[in-house]
Amino acid sequence: LGNIFASLFDNKKKIIVCRDGRLSSPKLIDSLKKGLYESGADVLDIGLGPSPMLYFAANKLKSEGAIMVTGSHNPPNHNGFKIMKGTVPFYGNDILDIGVKALNGDWQFSKGTIKSYDIEDEYIKTLIKSCKISNFKENLKVAWDPGNGAAGNIIKKLVKLIPGEHVLVNEDVDGLF
Repeated sequence: LGNIFASLFDNKKKIIVCRDGRLSSPKLIDSLKKGLYESGADVLDIGLGPSPMLYFAANKLKSEGAIMVTGSHNPPNHNGFKIMKGTVPFYGNDILDIGVKALNGDWQFSKGTIKSYDIEDEYIKTLIKSCKISNFKENLKVAWDPGNGAAGNIIKKLVKLIPGEHVLVNEDVDGLF
């Protein structure tokens, strides 16, 4: 997937990758990054996080593409990829075209780069800004349940910046949920 996706772009190809907390995600993202790198992509790995953080990064960093390794709301033993070309979803015939290119061995090889990029704090600041904190009351009580998913780390940081009392349950990322 990495080789073929990176080969879809002519020259500069900044591709952002992110993963969820599933047990299979680290291995999948390592293989994805290897393929992207081998086909000339400049890979920015934003680490473990929720899909909206990837969408934020793709827009903020103006990438040519972005791929999230996630099974989304499926059971923990399911996994896959959410793909964006530019800032829009990559689906339908685009996915079918990747299958055809894979069958035909239709991809290029050239070296790219792989770098880590920490976007969590920028993402959290944007979340805070968008929820109009001034409307929150000091006596607000909120229970948060990120379901042991990739949003857990974001939620832990976020609640420290919002007034009120916050109770977190299932906040630790657990690949088995």
